[in-house]
Amino acid sequence: MEKASHRDVHNPLRNTSTNSLTDYATVFVDQHGLSEYRSVFDHATVLAQIPTNFESTAGLDNEELQALRDEENHKWRLPRSMWTTMIVCSIGAAVQGWDQTGSNGANLSFPAEFGIGSNSAHDKLLVGLINSVPPLAMICLQVAPWLTFLTLAHLSETEDVGFPSR
Repeated sequence: MEKASHRDVHNPLRNTSTNSLTDYATVFVDQHGLSEYRSVFDHATVLAQIPTNFESTAGLDNEELQALRDEENHKWRLPRSMWTTMIVCSIGAAVQGWDQTGSNGANLSFPAEFGIGSNSAHDKLLVGLINSVPPLAMICLQVAPWLTFLTLAHLSETEDVGFPSR
């Protein structure tokens, strides 16, 4: 099977005239109150039409051309914060999948082991509650810092707890 390249994907803007694209951009800018970014939208419409021909695009300054060259030549050069976010989210997804796999496997044996394996509503409720503990714990771990900060911020208005008073 032959590998598809980015050139095989049809660009819907390719057959649209540059004037039409600029008109669309002007209408969009006017409708959304973005007039200070008009030149950015004008450049973007031309670049979106023929993205591989940016070197001959009129109106781009050296800084914009260099940014486009960097994007073309160094696709994976991203800020450290972006890499950190991607890695942390990937690890979180892996842990969640691992936890879900463990829960699914445990459901095969633990209800009978603890005497809650019948089809009664009570036993089903207990099994459901037990299975909900990991996701609920994660929600609590995510919400707790916000609640702590809000509580301390509120207390700092009334008492001295280390936050500067407002």
